[in-house]
Amino acid sequence: IVLSIDRNVQSYAEKALADGLKRTGATNGSILVMNPQNGKVLAMANAPTYKPAEFTKVTDAAAFNNGTISAPYEPGSDIKTLTFATGIEEGVITPDSTFVNTDYITVDDRTISNASKGQTGTITFQHAFNWSLNTGFVTVAQRLGDGKTITKQARDTMYDYFYNKFGLGRSTGIELAGEADGTVVSPDEADGNAVRYSNMAFGQGLDATMIQVASAFSSVINGGNYYKPTVLAGRVDANGAFIALPAPTPIRKTISESTSKQMVTALQTARATFYKAFDRPGYVIGGKTGTSQTLRNGVYVDSETVGTYLGFGGTDTPAYVIMVQVSGK
Repeated sequence: IVLSIDRNVQSYAEKALADGLKRTGATNGSILVMNPQNGKVLAMANAPTYKPAEFTKVTDAAAFNNGTISAPYEPGSDIKTLTFATGIEEGVITPDSTFVNTDYITVDDRTISNASKGQTGTITFQHAFNWSLNTGFVTVAQRLGDGKTITKQARDTMYDYFYNKFGLGRSTGIELAGEADGTVVSPDEADGNAVRYSNMAFGQGLDATMIQVASAFSSVINGGNYYKPTVLAGRVDANGAFIALPAPTPIRKTISESTSKQMVTALQTARATFYKAFDRPGYVIGGKTGTSQTLRNGVYVDSETVGTYLGFGGTDTPAYVIMVQVSGK
């Protein structure tokens, strides 16, 4: 068999991950690179790792795992991309729609706040996306219902998009051992209440793997086509000739072409708000940060976080989706 892994992209991803962990002081990390136009994975890098020639010297069995497929976690604010797309697709918001941000929003007996405060007053959902304001995306969840609360209708809609269409919380079927499912709680369960879904709107209260999130994100920016992620490119026949697999076809539609175009622009705008100086002219680049708290004994703690960046790049159309995740012990 011939893999879709690109040795040059793989090598660079491994080096970038090692350099990044050293620079930031993080102890764990993963990078996933895929082609959003066909679902082919170009690189998977994880740290800490091991040398295959020194297999017996490994003291932590976790080093054998491919974290991009086997380690579900709460992705954080990069999931706002999916909430944003859901709201646009359902016709309850546009990027230019407005809401009143006070930096706090109450759902049942819980008060949810923004990490970045001060962007208050009447603002657009694009502004909320740029600044990653939790209040804006809880508001999207409310507008999927009666506009005031996250009703059962709103939760059913979010579950349909997140689980059924975007594929969060369920294995993708990629041709690798050890893939995990994750969890997206159904609104039909007792825990699938308004508080849970308010957290899901900004990427907490659910568990997903990097391959699930990157595949969903790819559909958001490629016109709404969900491709099953794959590491296979083809095979070599008895004469040494490469025989490519048939071109992949989408297995379902997640959003419309119109919503996808709006999301590409929204992601470009969000990135340019803070990172334009880092990007080379002539390329279409967009992305979203994600920071999630971690759970300790069932309680969120502020002292430990998982940082994620999820973005795309290309010329006329997105050619790469890159997802980076780092954390520390």
